[in-house]
Amino acid sequence: MWDIPNPVLYQFDWVGARPAQVVMFALADLGPQRSDSSRKRSSPAAAGFPLGRGRVVVVSDADFFRNDVLRVCRWGVDVATVRMLEYVSDGSTRRERLVFDEYHQGYGAHPGTLRAIVTYLSRAPSGHVLAQGLAAGLVLLLALGPRALAPRDEARVERRSPLEHVSALAHAYARVAATRTASRHLLRGVRRRVERTAQAATSSHRAESDEHFLEAIARDTPALAPDSAIVRRALSQPLAPRAFEAAGAALRRIESSLLSLRR
Repeated sequence: MWDIPNPVLYQFDWVGARPAQVVMFALADLGPQRSDSSRKRSSPAAAGFPLGRGRVVVVSDADFFRNDVLRVCRWGVDVATVRMLEYVSDGSTRRERLVFDEYHQGYGAHPGTLRAIVTYLSRAPSGHVLAQGLAAGLVLLLALGPRALAPRDEARVERRSPLEHVSALAHAYARVAATRTASRHLLRGVRRRVERTAQAATSSHRAESDEHFLEAIARDTPALAPDSAIVRRALSQPLAPRAFEAAGAALRRIESSLLSLRR
């Protein structure tokens, strides 16, 4: 396939010490119009040397074994190739196996790039460090990157203490002058505390309404009749601030009297 007088072949050179008993089969000359990193005018293109119990032939170019190169007699590649095969077969001992190592030339099946990367990151110590650095960088990128949704602080509802709740409720009732509602809540508190300490004698009154409860107090305890009347008026109509204070004082006297009578 070359329309030139001589074939074009690669060269090679020994990186380390040159093996002993080297046999040269082909030399590649550096042409006058070509440049090369090596300063030598000619370098080996095919050489053989013994290795252990066998022999090895190193070839710089796979074109040595191409049919279209071997059939051109004037190039002399066919003679060099036959001599290489005779050398590795070793005329004194008949060898039945001839192995071509083309791995380093890029031929044959090789593991993929992704597999090689995974193997390096999972098995090599430096790969472990690199994998940890990549993971840390990914976490930092996710933390500093823009977010689709803005972060929201968790809403917390603070619960008021019982004293704060009572104070806030009293302030609200005072602003709207809800004396009837406040009086009813105060009376319910008095009933709850009185009935909690009462015995079976008062158990029949626990289901009564507030009005019946006050009527029973005025009937059973004549001394509390005026206070009962004040509280009944506070439950039925709005009161001025001073009248509302009087209703509170009446409830205190009713509670104190009932608790002392039922102990």
